[in-house]
Amino acid sequence: MDPAQCPELGRDGHLPLLPASLWPASAQVGWGAVFEQIRPLLADIARADDASHATQGLNALDQRLGLIRGRPWPDRPRREAAVLVGVFHDGGAWRLLLTQRTATLREHAGEISFPGGRIDPQDSGPIAAALRESQEEVGLAPGDIQVLGLLPGYVTVTNYRVAPVLAQVDAAAARTAIAASANSEVAHAFAVPLAQVLDPCQHVWRTYRREGVERRFVSMPAPESLSGLQAGHGPIWGATAAMLRNLYLVLAWSLCEAQMNAAAALHPWRNEY
Repeated sequence: MDPAQCPELGRDGHLPLLPASLWPASAQVGWGAVFEQIRPLLADIARADDASHATQGLNALDQRLGLIRGRPWPDRPRREAAVLVGVFHDGGAWRLLLTQRTATLREHAGEISFPGGRIDPQDSGPIAAALRESQEEVGLAPGDIQVLGLLPGYVTVTNYRVAPVLAQVDAAAARTAIAASANSEVAHAFAVPLAQVLDPCQHVWRTYRREGVERRFVSMPAPESLSGLQAGHGPIWGATAAMLRNLYLVLAWSLCEAQMNAAAALHPWRNEY
């Protein structure tokens, strides 16, 4: 499916931009301080998840915050996965490390994604899996990654229950990964400006039908990367875009709650279904 060809439902320009204070001028002011500001809300989300783990769909907190949690197609076996949401400071700006999957993969071929994959039995949990997969896919050593914590989980249409691991990555290691990565799973790695993918004006809602069922999803254009994207990369969409949208929402509710309450009162949430 080409997401750019799916009908556009609208954009989220009514939501507030994240405050400029979020983008510190240098790597010395790291994302550890940012994570401390969102830690209380993430703890509330985790508690709500624990309380509603046996139910389907969004819980009351998800609905209030507008979080996207995903929904699998029927009859898909449940599998656990983890990804690395790796940010790093380079060229005077904070950037996000992404990959493009190879065209030969059975699932999600050619899509833009975070480094990551299935949680294997030998992994102690999602953080261990995200670190292992990041080393296997793009060559990031665990010592180059400062893990900050877990973001809200997401369920793909193929029924992967994905745990996003937010982390700050060493800039030199990220540049090396971008220059060197190419293997059976990853066509190439690249970076995008974090401020652009967390700009709600860039969050485009689209819809499509499959087997008579309508689904809607969020997407965002992939900006010019540090190393230059290969032709035909397409927009960021699917699970990756949904998890980035959730990161925006957690930041926005933590840092500008009054503006978010005003926006939510005027506009019903566009949510994935």
